[in-house]
Amino acid sequence: MNLKSKPTGAKKASTKEPSLSVLPSRDQNQAEWEQSIAYLFNLSASVDKVETTVEKERIAYLISAQGTIIPRLQISKDGVIWSKKKDLKLASFRQLCIPCMNEMDRRMAGLVRSSGRGSRTTYELGGAKMMAELIGCPLLFSYENPDKQVTIVKDQPCLTVTKTPDGYHVDANVEYPATYLDMIMQKDDP
Repeated sequence: MNLKSKPTGAKKASTKEPSLSVLPSRDQNQAEWEQSIAYLFNLSASVDKVETTVEKERIAYLISAQGTIIPRLQISKDGVIWSKKKDLKLASFRQLCIPCMNEMDRRMAGLVRSSGRGSRTTYELGGAKMMAELIGCPLLFSYENPDKQVTIVKDQPCLTVTKTPDGYHVDANVEYPATYLDMIMQKDDP
């Protein structure tokens, strides 16, 4: 059996590459700037057609006046209005078993502390590391008023000491009860 094919007399293919216009034009008489605007308009129209994924679930955090943090699962249909939903059990949160967890949520879950054993195990989320992790977090709300967003800002403590006729006056950029500043100041009597 012979599988050789015979030439059919087709013309030799041209080696010249077809040229592509960078700026599509409907009218060759359009100015270059008009062609550029038309191109950008078509480009932005195609970008608008790209589907964006709407986040359906997220973890928000509630902070109490005592500094205790409670993770809360929230659900949304449109990514704008979020349900109050339910507080997450810290044991589940710690085990990273919530599907919508992002990288920050995983770091937070690693900071859950436990104490006790067996059925008497208690879990807690709070402390200095947790506060540092929540700096600038947009999903932090007040436990007492869950509609009120809370922002934690990092700042360096600063003490200002001013000499007065009666001694010294100490001011701090961190608000503490007046009794606290009195406790940390010691008067040296000669």
